[in-house]
Amino acid sequence: MLNNKIKTAISFLLALLMMVPTLVVFAENELDWETYYDIREYSWSYKNKLNAIAYHDGTYVAVGDNGLIITSTNGTEWNAQKVETDCKRFRSVVYGASRFVVVGGGYYGEDEGEYSTSEILISEDGVKWTSVETEKTEKYRFVSVAYNGKVFVIVDDTNYALVSSDGLNWQGYKYSDSTYSSSNKDRTTEIISNGNVFIIKKYGDWYSDSEMKDIYFSKNGINWEHINPYKEIDCNNIKDIRSEEVIYYNGKFILWSSRPEYLLTSANGEDWIAEKISDSLFKHSQKANYRHVTTDGNQLFLNLLDAPYKSYVSNDGINWTVAPYEAEGPLLYVNGLYILQSNKGTLTSNNGIDWTPINITNAPIYENLNSGIEIEAEYYSPKLMNESEYNHSDGVVATDGNVYFSIKRIPYSGGGDAGAPSQYCTDIYFSTDGSFNYSLYSDSRINIKNWKELGLYYGPEGAGSKYNDSKIFYGRGLFLVTSKEKIYYFDTTNMSLAQANCPEGYYINSIIYDGERFIAAGKGMLYSYNGIDWTADENFPKDKVINKLYWNRDYYVGVGDDVVVGAQRSIVRVEVNGQELTFDTPPRMISDRTFVPIRALFEEMGAEVNWDEETNTATVTQNDQTITFQMDNTAATVNGEVKEMDVPARMINDRIMIPLRFLSENLGYQVDWDDENYLVSITY
Repeated sequence: MLNNKIKTAISFLLALLMMVPTLVVFAENELDWETYYDIREYSWSYKNKLNAIAYHDGTYVAVGDNGLIITSTNGTEWNAQKVETDCKRFRSVVYGASRFVVVGGGYYGEDEGEYSTSEILISEDGVKWTSVETEKTEKYRFVSVAYNGKVFVIVDDTNYALVSSDGLNWQGYKYSDSTYSSSNKDRTTEIISNGNVFIIKKYGDWYSDSEMKDIYFSKNGINWEHINPYKEIDCNNIKDIRSEEVIYYNGKFILWSSRPEYLLTSANGEDWIAEKISDSLFKHSQKANYRHVTTDGNQLFLNLLDAPYKSYVSNDGINWTVAPYEAEGPLLYVNGLYILQSNKGTLTSNNGIDWTPINITNAPIYENLNSGIEIEAEYYSPKLMNESEYNHSDGVVATDGNVYFSIKRIPYSGGGDAGAPSQYCTDIYFSTDGSFNYSLYSDSRINIKNWKELGLYYGPEGAGSKYNDSKIFYGRGLFLVTSKEKIYYFDTTNMSLAQANCPEGYYINSIIYDGERFIAAGKGMLYSYNGIDWTADENFPKDKVINKLYWNRDYYVGVGDDVVVGAQRSIVRVEVNGQELTFDTPPRMISDRTFVPIRALFEEMGAEVNWDEETNTATVTQNDQTITFQMDNTAATVNGEVKEMDVPARMINDRIMIPLRFLSENLGYQVDWDDENYLVSITY
């Protein structure tokens, strides 16, 4: 039940609706939106994860999914190379013997449900690539390549290897008797070299041979020694220990296992030392299933590739701190260049701290990406570098500064064997201090008469779903509720919701009111001066889905799944003889012309303003000058002489808005424009 105190507060606030004018004529193309960032321009980075990078003599080569090979001479500007290949995942690249060697194959795809045949590619310049013909690529899943200064070695994810001194001619052999190794996601067999010897790290799961935790050592890439690096650890009490990552750093091989509290190191690759890591921060790594380790020669970097998605940095592998970046994929490094897979796409950096989106010429473009990744607007838009200077509403809580309303979906009945909630409802709650008691039995729960009738109570997917698309916003004495492509406002007569006049097909995620007008964004953009009558911005593409709107004095910014867009707010200030004027409907820029409310301005300047409602004609008279003009007509008369205005007068927010310069100059005033401060100075 809604108590009397709440009823009184709501009635008082919503009575303001009666003062909202209903005549709305909205100027066409009033806001010129521009795209600050479109994630679809970088769609390759969400479809093609980069897996490895190599460098030689001024050329970087990075390889990734879907047969992607990119090259750069400076680490900033990249080119996607045209490579004829059936391989869907290039996993490894190395340089040696005057050429780059790339290998790939095995399972790929988001759920690792698809299989790609292996391929070996070679190139002397990173641009022209040749496939190495060998029947072994059809039989084995080659996943990693290394070079020790004398020979290349390629390994598959079981027990087979290829060796070559020139990258052209390859000899195949089995290096172990084990017959199985997991190739789940990015966890697979890996070979590395310190420029002298080779180490093969295999990865196993529950179905793998017990020796999958072991490694293989070779000085020449042909003769291999089976080594157990865990012999110093009592593995009897450690279930399913597995080797996950191996790297060469600071003169030592370093091995990570599925028990990340143990750090295993070896100076020669044969004799291993186990050291227990006590750093509590690093123990977060145990919560992740997938890890990736890399080094820039000075530090070690650890990225957790699933929840909790944390990243760490260390100088010794024992003491760790939180890394100065966020990653959702591997960190790659070579020759002063870092490449990071993150929720912002693929980024590059020359110091590991300051990151920019990677720019690739000729990169594949993917349509209808629908990344589902909300962009951090301040990263992509200089307009939002300091978000605190902007106003916005999340649609969860709406307030006029005195009272608060919130929409919340909660369970109202239980079910299932475990007693989990199975039925949900959505309601509006009231508060005087911003705190809410979300409960079916809360005194602040508001009973809206037609709430269920409009389908808001059970939600867009029914009572069995947690999903809720209802949001609440406030502006100009009006509380607005959005749901199912509709906008509703409170009807003060019977405490129900009334449907606003909106074009169809515009799903709304965010509404702002900037003191002058409402803007609603979602699939498309809508505008209103009273919150009831809405018009669509026909020039704003519906494929740009906006989740949240921001605004300040100068700009509107919309942040979406795939884009960040912005528009100049165009709120103009006017001063007369050095004194700034105030308006209930502010002046604004429309079609590069300054429009002002005629009566407020010219009566302040001593002119007489008359309005003929029958003919929609306004007359301004001052001294011996008389100007007459008609709504939406570019023809005006000055002392009886017809003159043409380049833009007609408009009706905005129930105020007559006229082009300032035309009237001012025809009345003999001096008009100056300050473009930096959006300031009109009138002197007379």
